[in-house]
Amino acid sequence: MEVPVVAKQATAEKRQRRERGSINPDDIIKGAFELAEEVGIDNLSMPLLGKHLGVGVTSIYWYFRKKDDLLNAMTDRALRRYV
Repeated sequence: MEVPVVAKQATAEKRQRRERGSINPDDIIKGAFELAEEVGIDNLSMPLLGKHLGVGVTSIYWYFRKKDDLLNAMTDRALRRYV
């Protein structure tokens, strides 16, 4: 019995990824603010942020070990901006 081969169709565009080493903490914080505005701070996640920025989640964890570290950096940035 032969199994028909079905060509896999691309349902979404292949997302663009940044070059290795092209992300820095400032880019991550800025992207986190953008994403939080779209999805809400409670729904902000490291994997979702990685997709938003076009980087692997490990690139984000390189600078921010956990979400709380990122949130603290965002708070510091906001306080410096408005104080």
